[in-house]
Amino acid sequence: MSYVEKGRFEVIAHRGGSQEMPENTHAAFDHAANLSPHVSIELDIHLSRDDELVIIHDATLERTTNGHGKIKDLDFLEISKFDGGYFFTQDGGKSFPFRGGKVKIIRLVDVLTSYKNMRVSIDIKFPHDPMAEKLIKTIKSTNAWNRVIIGSEHHSILAEIRKMAPELCTGFSKREILRALIAEKSRFRFLTPKSPKVIQIPIRHSGLKVYSQLFLNSFHQIQKFMHIWTINDEATMRYLIQAGIDGIVTDAPSLLLRVAQELKKI
Repeated sequence: MSYVEKGRFEVIAHRGGSQEMPENTHAAFDHAANLSPHVSIELDIHLSRDDELVIIHDATLERTTNGHGKIKDLDFLEISKFDGGYFFTQDGGKSFPFRGGKVKIIRLVDVLTSYKNMRVSIDIKFPHDPMAEKLIKTIKSTNAWNRVIIGSEHHSILAEIRKMAPELCTGFSKREILRALIAEKSRFRFLTPKSPKVIQIPIRHSGLKVYSQLFLNSFHQIQKFMHIWTINDEATMRYLIQAGIDGIVTDAPSLLLRVAQELKKI
């Protein structure tokens, strides 16, 4: 297994599929794993006070849990006591079906150990020491080397990881995405960064068009892969799949899986 394979379309459950289950929790990852072997997960990590790689999108607990405080100021044992499904609702706040404390925040090591056959996209939010060293040790100890991709908008942490573990699959940093776009627009494609294997981009950003068919084709010509985030409507899913995109990040993995099956991509 490798994180990316030529000809393989990837259904990537954003935070485990945050429209369908409480984001970045074992409930979401269980759900994604049970949908299909073709579904992978995307998750976010922060470093706790005791240097555990904690899976949560925000730097603080308030939006998704009944806890308070910054991840970096708390030990994992403290963080794990809070209700990770406290605010999840699918009816605009009329009901909160996961309240009760059974859904917890977990660590990256727990995911890589529990889902041994699942591809995992790891997004580093706020890098600081010893994030890179801890991440590489965790990936190595769980034998997840060939089924993960490391992404971050911060170039410094990706550069550090590439230096320490050049064989790991990494995405494009924010700086490298800009460089790749300039290379495409200017037709100086030799300027495209060589180290990262996968570019993960939105269709548009801040009113500017990022994705194009020409951009996708040029990436395929240099043996690189392109994933688009975060797509939750069926029409756009169909458009991108038919265009030949390598993967789509979505909050609605059940929908994307059905669309991909109908289009015979899975």
